[in-house]
Amino acid sequence: MTDATENQILMQAFGFSADDLDANRSGSLTPVQAEKLRKLRRSPLIQQSVSLMLSLVLFAFVMLWEMTLLFKGFLIFVFVVSVLYEGRTILRLWLGVSRDGREMQVEAIEGPLTILAPAIKMPMTTYRANIGREDFSVTWEQVGALRELAEGEVTARVYYAAHSRFPVSIELVEQKS
Repeated sequence: MTDATENQILMQAFGFSADDLDANRSGSLTPVQAEKLRKLRRSPLIQQSVSLMLSLVLFAFVMLWEMTLLFKGFLIFVFVVSVLYEGRTILRLWLGVSRDGREMQVEAIEGPLTILAPAIKMPMTTYRANIGREDFSVTWEQVGALRELAEGEVTARVYYAAHSRFPVSIELVEQKS
């Protein structure tokens, strides 16, 4: 396979263009990549917010029941710990979604590629690929593209947004058969 064909396979599987790759090499995201990253980060924020709201409703419902003061005190303690944890997580996710600081900068890591996914598709949405001792979340389609290109020992360079483990682009640096 030629380098151009390999790059086309990676571009299609990971959803990036040659312009995206050039921007990533210079340490920045393109507007299209920034929007994709915001969408990826928005989903857990919504899930965590719904979880917090359900906790509040459950707490109000439980407090209406008649129970011993000791048990009520224990439930209040559990609720406070839960709200503090969920609140911290929501705040961290919200700052990651709305802030245009370091999380919009691109970092790169280079190293041997190891695919940490089963040989068959499992009922999960993301899988893992290890590059340079770092794990990254990848889809089943991306696993397929990496397996197609990873004949023999492969060194890859992955570009990702800071504070993220989702690759925004990837390129093969060296392939040994």
